[in-house]
Amino acid sequence: MVPAGRRRHDPARGPGGRLNLRAAARPVLQRLAATTGETVTLNVRNRGHRMRVDAVEGRPPALPVPVGETLPLHAGTAGKVLLAYLERPAVERALARARAEGHDDRRLGEELQAIRLRGYLAAVDARHADVAALSAPVFGPSGIAAALSVVGPAERWGMERMEEAAALVCAECAHLSVALGAPSPGW
Repeated sequence: MVPAGRRRHDPARGPGGRLNLRAAARPVLQRLAATTGETVTLNVRNRGHRMRVDAVEGRPPALPVPVGETLPLHAGTAGKVLLAYLERPAVERALARARAEGHDDRRLGEELQAIRLRGYLAAVDARHADVAALSAPVFGPSGIAAALSVVGPAERWGMERMEEAAALVCAECAHLSVALGAPSPGW
């Protein structure tokens, strides 16, 4: 029994009782890696980029998903999921950057709308044609907090397997979102 006025130690909470995103997400990453057999990553927004802050490796072969990697928000499934839920000025800046780099910003805008409608993005990576990823949003009390991605070789983790896993991944992200203080999605 915990004495009155004292909290039980929670490893997901840091100083001052604030929830630590990486610590709170780690069990989710581990569960999804065990369930899917694929690598699961956690990505956050860092200004106009997304940064991978944690990963749990799945079965071999090892994939090019180093922790600390940063990419523009318009590149990759995790970045696009983060971008889809940002406020309009941040989206406009990212679309302008994509346009300046030669990307079709109109198509990207349509893709962001589709992400908001479906609640996730499943795709074969444009940078690595042999890698496929399913990414879903994680929310906090003030909006998008992270994107969680399940990543694997395209020949094993193809569109059919990703679509089959989408409901599970989205449910795990929704539960994590509530744990982070996001409003309940109404289960």
